[in-house]
Order: sequence, then structure tokens, then C-alpha cells
Amino acid sequence: FMTDVIGGEQQSAWPGARPRTRMGAALDAFGSRLWRPACPAAPLCVLAATWVVLVNNRRLFGSLDERLDLASVSGLACFLAIFLGFIGMVATGLLLIGHKYVLKPAVISLLILSAVLGYFTNEWGVVFDMKMIRNIVETFADNNRQEAMEVITPPLALRVLLLAVLPSLAVLATKVKWRCARRELLERSLYAGGMLLLFALLVLPNYRYALFFARENVRLKYYATPMHALNSLRKYAFDALRRDRPFVVIGQD
Repeated sequence: FMTDVIGGEQQSAWPGARPRTRMGAALDAFGSRLWRPACPAAPLCVLAATWVVLVNNRRLFGSLDERLDLASVSGLACFLAIFLGFIGMVATGLLLIGHKYVLKPAVISLLILSAVLGYFTNEWGVVFDMKMIRNIVETFADNNRQEAMEVITPPLALRVLLLAVLPSLAVLATKVKWRCARRELLERSLYAGGMLLLFALLVLPNYRYALFFARENVRLKYYATPMHALNSLRKYAFDALRRDRPFVVIGQD
């Protein structure tokens, strides 16, 4: 629409329209110049998965460093394969569910959950198996606030702030570049296939070494954050659904 400049201020030509002040024009100019990082959805999923696995698995990586000979090619390849495999599992989950209006909430939830789980696993050695998940559910069901407040400490709050809240703000500030449906599917498939190919290239030349290491160190998977906890939650949910099924009499003698 047409505007006139009167007395240094921009006036609208439409009757009854409110005049724009200098402050409003300055805010609009600042907003248009404000830079926001942009990233396609698939790379954002992979970057979020890499961050989650990298910063929340100190105990797991420490155990791998003790049990693997990283000076050898086989040991280093096995370590990289485990690292890439965990990233691939988290990234694949985000690639499957991370669609418009879902991607950012899913990434932020994953960041916060992983920071909390990583604190208890790395600092206290807590394993989030089905029994632990059941205890947590029962604590919330009983509304036991005292027991819940005992585990909330300043180190936990600081960890969540640094490893979850600040990255979440970066995710919120990032502008996601959405592709058309066909291109989006192709790009996500390429990322998933590329990670699978790299994993295969690391494992297949040393599959005997990797297989032997996996057999001898089965318990290391319990410290994988957040993969083991999410898998335990899935098992608990399915177990609860089976237990909630009503008893049905099929036939009587």
C-alpha cells in the first residue's frame, strides 16, 4: 500500500491505519537484519544425535578405552564402529519421526532426557533397565516428591543447563530448511544409508575382533545413553500393555 512521509515519520495512505513510529521502523529493520542459522532437517538430526552420544557417554567411552587397544587398527576401528553405530541408532529415530512441527520438540526432549540420564549413569553408575524404569514410574505414581527432590542437585542442574538448555536454545534459533516430500525422503535415506555403509566398512574387515569383543563385553551396552534407557522403556511399555489385557475365557469344560 502507499505511504507518505510526514515530519520524518512514515504514514499509511489507508484511512484509519495507525502510523508507524520511528521505534517500530527501527525494530522491523533490526528483525530483518537478525541472522538465524539455517540447516536442513536431515543434517540437524545427525548433528543432534552426534552431540547426544558424544557428551553423555563418558563412562561408556572410558570403559571402551580400557578394554580396547586404540593403538591398533582393529581396536580403533571397533571403537569408531561402536561410536558410529550409536549415532546411527539415535539419528535414525530422529529421521523417522522428525517431520515438521515434530522435529524440534523431539530434538529438545532428547537433549534434556539424555543430559539427565547421562548424569546418573556417568556420575553414579546407574543402569536404566526395566527394573529402574518401573521404580521411577512407581515413584511418580505414588507422588513421592521427597524421593524425587533428593536426586535434584546443583551439579545435575548445571549439567542440564550446559548440555541441554543451551543447545535447545540453539535448536530453537535454527531455521529448518524443509524440502519437498520426495527430496526430503531421498536426503534422509542417503544419510541413513551413508552411516550404514561407514559402519559396515569399519566392522566387516574386523568382524572377528568385533564379534569377540561384543561377546566378552555384553554389559557395556547398559551404559549406552540414551539408547539402553529408551529400549528399556519400550520393553516396559509392551510388558505393561500385556499385563493390562483382560482375562478372556476361551472355552469351558
